[in-house]
Amino acid sequence: MPTRSADVLRAAVAGLLLAFSFPRLGHPALAWIALTPLLAALCAGRLRHAFLLGLLTGGIYFTGTLYWITRVMVVYGGLQGWIAVPLNAALIVYLALFPGLFALVVRRLTMAHGPAALMAAPLVWVATELGRTHLLTGFPWVLLGYSQATVLPIAQLASVFGVYGVSMLIVVVSAALALFAFRPSVRSAEASRSTYVFASVTIAIVVVVALWGSRRVAASEWTRSGDPIRVGLI
Repeated sequence: MPTRSADVLRAAVAGLLLAFSFPRLGHPALAWIALTPLLAALCAGRLRHAFLLGLLTGGIYFTGTLYWITRVMVVYGGLQGWIAVPLNAALIVYLALFPGLFALVVRRLTMAHGPAALMAAPLVWVATELGRTHLLTGFPWVLLGYSQATVLPIAQLASVFGVYGVSMLIVVVSAALALFAFRPSVRSAEASRSTYVFASVTIAIVVVVALWGSRRVAASEWTRSGDPIRVGLI
């Protein structure tokens, strides 16, 4: 049985991986495994504990990706630092509520249906992204799907399902990894078979999306060479 300190560590690692999935300091590949530690921690413990784990993940996630807003408010908004810092902190706490809600719902599902309920995590994550995009004034920044903006074959999925489709695909992979980690503890043959099926379908979907996206990029007009033209400057 994992200890609470181990769960806190997993949640913190998930937050760091999410933050480092975005450009400048991070790498988009980290996004695919980012939620796996948190999901692994959501197969045990109380609902309140799960919410706090998600809140921790979200706090680190948004601190690492939105820290620069403080400087923007000071330099371009004319605010004093002692005002800008708590304003940005309040924004980060608000946004962290959504991963907290995600963790709460996922834990409730695993309590009712066991680790196999992790297969529903992608839908829950996208629901929270839609929530923070549209609730109040909306804040659709650093959605998980945006981490793949430089991975053109995967990013093509957004042309069909929007950025939320990319987010869902990423969380599907994280959920498959987390579910597979619980494979030794799955007692029934049916549940074990479902784990293998989910993992196999996940691999197939990622491969198909990558191949389709690669063909689409190769066929795109911005990658074609046109006829040369002569330009004169007077």
